[in-house]
Amino acid sequence: MDESTVTFPLPGPAITPAQVPVLCRRLETLYASGPPPRVVCDATAVTAPDLTAVNTLARLTLLSRHRGATFTIHGAGPALRALLTLTGLSGLLPEG
Repeated sequence: MDESTVTFPLPGPAITPAQVPVLCRRLETLYASGPPPRVVCDATAVTAPDLTAVNTLARLTLLSRHRGATFTIHGAGPALRALLTLTGLSGLLPEG
């Protein structure tokens, strides 16, 4: 990864509702510190995903788009991929 790429790890095995605004603030702080970097969201730790994880990824993606930043999801396991597909959000995942 180059210096303009930042890894943004998600907590696991599940994301709690209380963590969602904290994660959004953390990403907003990252964007406030300078030009929007390319953010790679590491979802490897999310091994017990639910709709809170889906909500979190949707909100982080939307926040990034509003900032003009590139936000990609890396390390999504089969359960998270299935939930994103089921909710019509598979477009958040990289192709392949």
